[in-house]
Amino acid sequence: MMQIVILFGIVILTILGWYGYKTLARSIRLKRAIGRAKEFVMLEILVPKEISKQENEVPRQLKEIISVMEQLLTSLSGFYVNGFDGAFGRQPTFSLEIVARHNEIRFFIGTPKEFESSIEKQILSYYPESQVERSEAFKIAEDGYAMAGGQLKLMKKFILPIQTYAEVEADPLQAITTSLSKMGTDSRALVQILLQPTDNSWRVPVEAAIKKIQDGKDIVINNQPFLLKMAQSIGKTAGEAQHKTDPAAGAKLLSPAQQQTQKLLQDKGAKVGFKTFVNVMTVAPHKQEAQYQLANILSVFSQYNSAQSNGFRAKRIHKFKDFLIHTFLRAPQGKGMILNASEITSLFHPPNYTIDTPGIIWLLARFAPAPTNTPTQGILLGENIFRGQHKQIFAKAEDRRRHMYVVGMTGTGKSTLFENMVLQDIRAGKGVCYIDPHGDVVENVLKKIPRERAKDVIYFDPGNLAKPIGLNLLDWQTPEEKDFLINEFLLMFYKLFDPNKTGMIGPQFEHWARNAALTIMANPEGGTLIEIPRLFTDDAFREKMISHVSDPVVLRFWNEQLAKTADFHKSEMYNYFISKFGRFMTNELMRNIIGQPKSGLNFPQIMDEGKILLVNLSKGKLGDINAFMLGMIIVAKINSATLARQSIPEEQRKDFYLYVDEFQNIATDTFATILSEARKYRLNLNITHQYIAQLPEEVRNAVFGNVGTIISFRIGIDDAKFLVNQFAPVFNETDLVNIERFNAYVKCLVDNSPLRPFSIRTIRDETKPDTALRNAVVQLSNLTYGKDRHEVEAMVQESMNSSESVGAADAVANSQGSTS
Repeated sequence: MMQIVILFGIVILTILGWYGYKTLARSIRLKRAIGRAKEFVMLEILVPKEISKQENEVPRQLKEIISVMEQLLTSLSGFYVNGFDGAFGRQPTFSLEIVARHNEIRFFIGTPKEFESSIEKQILSYYPESQVERSEAFKIAEDGYAMAGGQLKLMKKFILPIQTYAEVEADPLQAITTSLSKMGTDSRALVQILLQPTDNSWRVPVEAAIKKIQDGKDIVINNQPFLLKMAQSIGKTAGEAQHKTDPAAGAKLLSPAQQQTQKLLQDKGAKVGFKTFVNVMTVAPHKQEAQYQLANILSVFSQYNSAQSNGFRAKRIHKFKDFLIHTFLRAPQGKGMILNASEITSLFHPPNYTIDTPGIIWLLARFAPAPTNTPTQGILLGENIFRGQHKQIFAKAEDRRRHMYVVGMTGTGKSTLFENMVLQDIRAGKGVCYIDPHGDVVENVLKKIPRERAKDVIYFDPGNLAKPIGLNLLDWQTPEEKDFLINEFLLMFYKLFDPNKTGMIGPQFEHWARNAALTIMANPEGGTLIEIPRLFTDDAFREKMISHVSDPVVLRFWNEQLAKTADFHKSEMYNYFISKFGRFMTNELMRNIIGQPKSGLNFPQIMDEGKILLVNLSKGKLGDINAFMLGMIIVAKINSATLARQSIPEEQRKDFYLYVDEFQNIATDTFATILSEARKYRLNLNITHQYIAQLPEEVRNAVFGNVGTIISFRIGIDDAKFLVNQFAPVFNETDLVNIERFNAYVKCLVDNSPLRPFSIRTIRDETKPDTALRNAVVQLSNLTYGKDRHEVEAMVQESMNSSESVGAADAVANSQGSTS
């Protein structure tokens, strides 16, 4: 009895010991898997959709395109680990994954971090036009969602291959991606193929089977129970004597079926093999839906089945939690199966031109490396990324003096580029003006101003009613500047009211407006645009203004031409003028800005002292016409200050950087002059807009005739046809219209020599915003450059008084003068 108890105890201890060992081993394996998962990197592969672009160009053969993946897999076999670690199964694991989520289908190759660089180079060497991006960990599971999963196993012994891409007409990937495309917005799916390199030992049973067939023996190819295999083996031994022989050679004559099996075995053993695990997982709002979608995807793999060779069957998952953990950790679970490179390629390879499944994320635009002689210092424009190599792209000060032109659709990254450039210039102590038609970038810049430059900031915000900053176009210092400003005044009105020069603004308006402006500007106390209409209605005011005029041509206009004009025609002319000036005179916001006789901004001083002028022309506050008007006045004043630098020796002129977003709105014909002449005065233009048709022909010609750096984000088809000559032969029209946001193509001059076009990715400035500093900077700017609203309104009202008020004001002034 005691012996039975002892024996029973030994059995119990053995079972407990075995269970403990298995539990400990499982725990150790799980910890190792978690550690490896932390050092695992997912690389997304984006390839262009290969299509015939030329009439005489023949697309590459489908099987040739697919076979490239087979070569890539062959190179992965070189990571096999020999020695002790390899003997105990510590082989590196690679993961080939197709992910469907958010109606998108993406392709990934996962690798241990230590092999990342090598794998990336391998991918790019076999797919030279592809793009490889390191991907953040993506989330397949979703809280509250149901999951289903399954594994694939071979139906027969691994020595026989499945049906591969080489044996079918269509790409088998089409069926897989089609099933994934039907997941819907709320569902996700993952097809995961885990690979571990192997040595050549797996070929031993393949070669043994080939030898058996050559000897006229049958082989067991089904995964059957042991007893059934024994019975079949006995039956085969008894029947081996019946095989026919060739009387001449004495060799066994093989049946057609044996010959076919022999060929299949030879095909299997001819390629490198991998220990392979195929997992499929689906996620859906409801369990039944997840299981249905899983079954749908698993059924697609029956396309690889062949009665003569091998195929797949779905394995039932008994421990679903363990399956999920190992899938997420990309850790092999179970014995796996041996598949060769050709079989794995049939399951996974980058998509090609024959795949028309919706939702596949293609590489829509190509990338190109930066030339070796790109500058290594200056302002950082972005990063050139090509074939895994990252290179920062800079622009030198000398090259920036040839100006920069940026074009691209809204939301593609133009403002991000400009914001980063402006902040770099500010931190470098440069003089900057940014004209922002939206206000977003200006606000971002204000929150990132270095404290040491806070006193240099001038924030021009027309929406600030409490402290309006004066901006008088007719405020002049020299006779040359006066003539220039009058020309700008006329060009502005053409731009605002008659951009196509249809006659709305004609010679008569120009003649009357020019003389009126000269008359207002003759006033020693200064005059403004809103006073011009008053010259034609207020006799006392007109006489007062004429009294300061010394130009005989202007006097002749008033004393002869206008004096002989009938009141009826004068009235007509007044109505004509008031229709153009009325919107500025009746708008309180505009009136308080352009109605101040003396500008609050000294533009020559701003440029020479390297100030920071940030202009917020948000159309939501101002309206289009008012925003355009103010923008054109600022550009005119900057241009005037630039030309005034002629008296300063060239080596003493400080660089000043003018950034204009949506510059077509304020681009008069004078812009052509700025582009051609501003370089020598050190005014460096950076201009951007959305499409080329927005530009007047003269300005467009000046841009492409004078600009040294052209940057193109994604553009429309018409613009691509126009710009393709700038970027050919490196990039074509398809690239220009499909490049992803925050990526762009660059053509530039370096040391006055053109570089081969290349691609960049813009860099977002990650400086933490400081709202408190922003408020302090704005308050300081308002106090320094703005005027109290009540003071401004009184000043403007006085300048707009009727003749009686003018006479009364004069009498008061005279009496005060005699008293004093």
